[in-house]
Amino acid sequence: MNVPPKEAPGSGNYGQAELNILANHYGPKDGVEQAAIDPEQLKYEWGDIKHLLRKSKKKHTCIVNQEDGTEQASVKKTGLSAFEDFSKEIMSLFPTQYPNTATLLAIASTIPMSSAECERAFSLQNRIKSKWRSRLSEKNLNSLMTLAHTKIPLHDFEFNKAVNIWSGKVARKV
Repeated sequence: MNVPPKEAPGSGNYGQAELNILANHYGPKDGVEQAAIDPEQLKYEWGDIKHLLRKSKKKHTCIVNQEDGTEQASVKKTGLSAFEDFSKEIMSLFPTQYPNTATLLAIASTIPMSSAECERAFSLQNRIKSKWRSRLSEKNLNSLMTLAHTKIPLHDFEFNKAVNIWSGKVARKV
């Protein structure tokens, strides 16, 4: 997340259009008792947040282990460049100081960045529920997908426990 320097032309309005869109969407609406955020307060918070982003470039000393076993100190410039790091920082350190920003960041962190995970789940479902297993109940399909998704190593799977659970469910002809 690169915020332009304070002196850069247009830096005062940086992100304002996007912020207005979010404020209109999550702000007060007719028929809704309580809005998720206060748009007016969010505008004031945004000025401080931009300042935090500009100041987040800190120097950190890191100890790097060399191949010959020696240690060498190096200085790395790090900061809140990733959205995830920035979100965690604001939500954990400033939830009461910037409540509207923290709320928006919490909402944004629940939105998947891509549809890859969803597509993988549908592919898994299609592999499990084929035309030969079309009568699989939703509960059994969910259980099989959970097993396939968690990928428990075969040597860690407790077969006896699974057999006991399976045989204890209903009377079966064995």
